[in-house]
Amino acid sequence: MSPHRAGLLAVFIILLCVTSLTSAEEVTVTGQVLGPDGQPVAEARVFVLYLSPQVQRLYAMKQAQSDPEGRFSFDFDTHRPERPVQVGAYKEGWALQWDLVEPGGEIALRLVADAVRCAGMVTDPEGNAIAGITVFVNLLSRGDVLGDRGNMLSLGEDSFLRDTTDEDGMFEIWGLPADVTVYLRVLGEGWTRARVGGIAAGDRQITIVAHPEATISGTITRDGHPVSGVEIFCTAHDPPSGYDRTVSARDGTYELKHLGSDVYDVMVDPPAGFTARAIQGITLEEGEHVADADLKLTPGGIVQGTVREATSGDPIPDVPVGAHGPARPLSTWEEQLVRTDETGTYALHLPDGKSTIYAGGAKGFPPALREPEDYRVDVVEGQTVSGIEFVLRPAPRLRGQVILPNSQPAANAEFGTVSRFSEMSMDPFFRARTDEQGRFDIEAPVASRHDSRWAGSTSSRRRSSVSS
Repeated sequence: MSPHRAGLLAVFIILLCVTSLTSAEEVTVTGQVLGPDGQPVAEARVFVLYLSPQVQRLYAMKQAQSDPEGRFSFDFDTHRPERPVQVGAYKEGWALQWDLVEPGGEIALRLVADAVRCAGMVTDPEGNAIAGITVFVNLLSRGDVLGDRGNMLSLGEDSFLRDTTDEDGMFEIWGLPADVTVYLRVLGEGWTRARVGGIAAGDRQITIVAHPEATISGTITRDGHPVSGVEIFCTAHDPPSGYDRTVSARDGTYELKHLGSDVYDVMVDPPAGFTARAIQGITLEEGEHVADADLKLTPGGIVQGTVREATSGDPIPDVPVGAHGPARPLSTWEEQLVRTDETGTYALHLPDGKSTIYAGGAKGFPPALREPEDYRVDVVEGQTVSGIEFVLRPAPRLRGQVILPNSQPAANAEFGTVSRFSEMSMDPFFRARTDEQGRFDIEAPVASRHDSRWAGSTSSRRRSSVSS
């Protein structure tokens, strides 16, 4: 693939990612946990997974306990207040259950009695048992999950379904629904983040092989002085191989751990008014420790401009504007982001060198997809580049009707659009419900081809091609 095409693809993918980062709004969801007999369940662990307002995280989780009547309530800020969120419940002795609920809605979660367990052993590459390592459920899926977020539950490192291996390296995780596929990860001092997936929930013969970790360490400074409290992270060029995120210590030192064999870029989430050049292409082998990966905070140069609405020319506030370049190499999907203010103005602090600037979408406005060269700028330390303007056009609409196999309209069916990129993330761009005549009218992210899917009261699925 040519560098030009690779750059365009990367920018396109990033634009799709940031379209979901619009202004944060508070959302409330409520519900009740019920037992298999339909009676309220007190002191159940309940949780909600929602799109995080923090740029560096995709999803965030809040947890609580149900009250004596089995009831619970969550208040949280999200950049997609119109988007259904995942709510789940678990209590020892019963199986975890989860489902989607509309923001502002209420949900009843009925626990089931047929909880199963998965069990197995964690070893090193030579087959020796590893004691004291944490094994947790990273993801659960049920049914045909492609493009259907309701059937996939990603708990990540916040997962409460976990166990620590004993002296024989054995683990056992309870509380799993019998109908799910399980994806496990391990986390332990001195070891990589090993993973194993596609496991039946009741499998008790699992073997996970963890490898000795590689690490990257260094010091971050500003004007030659160490800086504490700065977030530093790395991403592998082959993402499953590893990542880590940390905060610099009082003496400015940092260490990124649990890394596997791969090539890594080390980057900084800088404080306001500063930037830092990434360290690119650190090659790590198993067990290798790279030191002196030092980083420097500088004011950099400034790239500034505005984001406006195409027809009226009005400024659009709270639009994410980001850059790829020396601070965020194209070899990763990471980006350095700021947001427009109430006048639609943005200002990015960037290191010396060429950077590509792009704007994400606001609610009702998809990003303007352009050639990367249109927004490629030369940044010079201490200088300002002005006039990098973005114009967003209102999103097109997708309108249609869902028809059942008996030729009747599918009333109140959940409807969503899945592009070829959102299928990769198994997460539809937009969701809505049909009206009593089975009709839908939803916003589309870009003028492109989408695969529409619906889910009614049964497990059936139907597809139709929709052009916007």
